[in-house]
Amino acid sequence: MAQTVSELDGDWDGTVTAPGGIKLRMSLHIESHDGVTAVTLASIDEGNVKVPITAITRAGENVSLDTPTVSGLIKGTISGDGNSIAGKLNATLPITFTRRAAGAMAPAALARPQEPKPPYPYRSEDVTFAGPGGITLAGTLTTPQGAGPFPAVVLVQGSGGHDRDENMLGHKPFLVLADALTQRGIAVLRADKRGIGKSTGKFATATSEDFAADTEATVAYLRTLKNIDPKKIGLIGHSEGGLIAPMVATKDTGIAFIVLMAGPGLKGEDILLMQQRLIALAMGASPEAVD
Repeated sequence: MAQTVSELDGDWDGTVTAPGGIKLRMSLHIESHDGVTAVTLASIDEGNVKVPITAITRAGENVSLDTPTVSGLIKGTISGDGNSIAGKLNATLPITFTRRAAGAMAPAALARPQEPKPPYPYRSEDVTFAGPGGITLAGTLTTPQGAGPFPAVVLVQGSGGHDRDENMLGHKPFLVLADALTQRGIAVLRADKRGIGKSTGKFATATSEDFAADTEATVAYLRTLKNIDPKKIGLIGHSEGGLIAPMVATKDTGIAFIVLMAGPGLKGEDILLMQQRLIALAMGASPEAVD
């Protein structure tokens, strides 16, 4: 249980520069009652997602915020006037929180005007189906109005623990893509990665081959549906999905087509080194240090 801390109650706003130079606004809400100080951390530009804070501690001017998985997610020093906390997120990313003036408006979440909203001009249903090794995959199937059979697409996410919409920084690119395709007469199935969202299994130890097997299972499920044309099922892969789609298509000659968006054109080792270099340079490291 969090201890009671003094003189920190209120709302605090800050901005962190994430790897790649992306700026993310964050807010802290601190409230003390019944002998406990409770904290909520919100990442405004990631869809206003709330990060659970399990403990806040203060020793003099030093303050620390803990989560269930990270001790000291935020560590900082309170200014002399008590109106700012300067510190680091994850021990590496500088951030300064400033106390919000009483009555001031909270930072507004970014509008995502491209995100479709129901009711949709097509059918949308949540589905579950068998994956490899006894896991269950869960996703959303959108189909045009009418009896079909329709051509269909399976969307394959990039690297990371993505849900069916490939949700990132408040964007839902796979939701947008599914909407555009379905309105043009193409059914779309997008599923949560194994161990993410409502899909079972273990994400942390999964490899590209595991995700390829999951994609194969997704195609197999589509082929069982009467309103889907089994000869017109294709794959659209983004980033790592642009690696997985060819892996599946080379094994399954029944795949009608593949579309690769920002797929890898180098060996994985080379891509990882390049990504690390570019991120480090964007964060201000010198070329000598990066080398």
